[in-house]
Amino acid sequence: MRLTRRLALTTVAAVSATALTAAAAAAVTTYRTGGATVKQYLATSDTPVNVGGPNVWQTVPATGIGFAIPARRILTASFSAESQCQGAGWCSVRILYSRNGGPLTELAPKSGSDFAFDSDGDLWDQHTVQRSSAVYVPAGNIRVVVQAMRVGASSFRLDDYHLTVGTIAP
Repeated sequence: MRLTRRLALTTVAAVSATALTAAAAAAVTTYRTGGATVKQYLATSDTPVNVGGPNVWQTVPATGIGFAIPARRILTASFSAESQCQGAGWCSVRILYSRNGGPLTELAPKSGSDFAFDSDGDLWDQHTVQRSSAVYVPAGNIRVVVQAMRVGASSFRLDDYHLTVGTIAP
């Protein structure tokens, strides 16, 4: 009986250690370095926005920042807003950029709708998300936007928001 119990405990410990190792192996940490922040660009708005239909990304008005970079740069971005998310599910935001009018690319980490910017349970409060480019972005005309989506939530409202975009030289 004692040997069976000890064997069972050893098996549980081994399975738990394997599960923890697999979870740690799936997590990815990426490091990037650069020199000085070359420029910062800001956009603010105090006009409230109600995010539309569920599970559809909507560009947040007044968050489009356009600028040119003369040489490769790391892009950094921070978006903060008063937010209110209600109902089952959560409310998500993402920050994207395009280069020379090309397709939008989500800044890293690329979490998509998996990132919960806000969720039900409180009324107005302030939230922030910070992102950066996964690689040095080549020289060109850059546009940065913020998009928001309700993921199962019944309503999502943003107000008094602020977007800061920085460029970091190598």
